[in-house]
Amino acid sequence: MAQSSYALTIEALDKAPSFVKENLEYPTSLSDSVAIDRELQRIILELHGQAYLEASFDRIERNKKETNAYLHVGEQYKWAQLKNGDVEDVFLEQIGFREQLYSGKPFHFKEVRKLQESLLSYAEDNGYPFAAVWLDSIEVKNGEIAAQLFMRKNNLIVIDEVKVTGNAKVSQTYLTNYLGIKKGAIYSKSKILKIRNRIKELPFLKEVRDLSITF
Repeated sequence: MAQSSYALTIEALDKAPSFVKENLEYPTSLSDSVAIDRELQRIILELHGQAYLEASFDRIERNKKETNAYLHVGEQYKWAQLKNGDVEDVFLEQIGFREQLYSGKPFHFKEVRKLQESLLSYAEDNGYPFAAVWLDSIEVKNGEIAAQLFMRKNNLIVIDEVKVTGNAKVSQTYLTNYLGIKKGAIYSKSKILKIRNRIKELPFLKEVRDLSITF
C-alpha cells in the first residue's frame, strides 16, 4: 500500500513572494508530521546560516495532512567591523586575518567559529594548548554587527621529559630525534598526534599502550 504524504507550504511574510523560491529548497511532500517539523527546524537553521539571524516561523497552520508555515525572515545581518582586540600580529598573519574582510559582508557564525578554531589550532601547535579566543565589545545596530577579537594564550608549554617504557632495545635519544619531540621543545599538538603513525613506520617497535601526556 502506498504511503500517504503530508504537504508543506512556506510563505515569507516580510519578503517578496520570490524570496522562498530563490533562497530555500525544501520538499513540498513529506512522510509524516514529524518529518514536517524536522524540515521546518532545518529551514530556520539554514536561514541563520545565511545571516538571517531573526528568522522564525510566526505562525504554523495544520489542516489534516497540509501544513502552511508563515515565515518571518528579518534582515540579513552584516559585519560593520571585526577589529583585533589584543591578538598578536604573528597569530593573525598565520591564519590570514584581515579586518577589511569583515566590513560590510554578511555575518556568518560558522566563519567566526572557523576563525576561532584556526587561532586555537595555531596556538596548540606553538606551545599554547590552553589558549582561549573570544569576541568582546559586541554591538548590534541597524542590522550590523561590530565586535573585537581577543585571545588569551595562557602559559607557554614546553616538553620537560619524554619517557619510553617497555623492553624495546632502542635509545631514547634516537626515538625522540625520530619523532621530533625533544626535551625543551615547544609543545605541538600536531606532532603529538603523529606519534602513533611514526611508531608504526618502525619495523622493530610496537606500541602496546596509548601514549599519555601530563601537564
